[in-house]
Amino acid sequence: MPGADIADWADSVLVTEPLFSPNELKDNLDEFIFEEMGFQKFCSAPPPLLAFADHKCWDPDSVLSRTGCGVIVDSGFSFTHIVPFYEGKILYKACRRIDLGGKALTNLLKETVSYRQWNMMDETVRRLQYARHKL
Repeated sequence: MPGADIADWADSVLVTEPLFSPNELKDNLDEFIFEEMGFQKFCSAPPPLLAFADHKCWDPDSVLSRTGCGVIVDSGFSFTHIVPFYEGKILYKACRRIDLGGKALTNLLKETVSYRQWNMMDETVRRLQYARHKL
């Protein structure tokens, strides 16, 4: 079996997929997971849906958990997705992508700190990310 090096108990996999990935890529991923990797069980979901499910488990009394209606903001390195939910389902037509993410915010922090306090323009991004996460 192609995935024989995977332990016997690890026969399932969870994969996060981008919000608007084409069906052709999803089909190719399905084929790869089952035929090439040899997994028996497979779940593929966009990160905001997994965040919604996690929130329902940890805070069942919240409005989002009780009604299934709300908004999840998924901010990444290069862009941010705003994902509305209605009755526990993603409203794909109402989703928005903003080309502003952690990289731009780190650069803005670097400029702001350099202008006000210390010259950070030559500092590495790693130090600024550390400082941003400590705030």
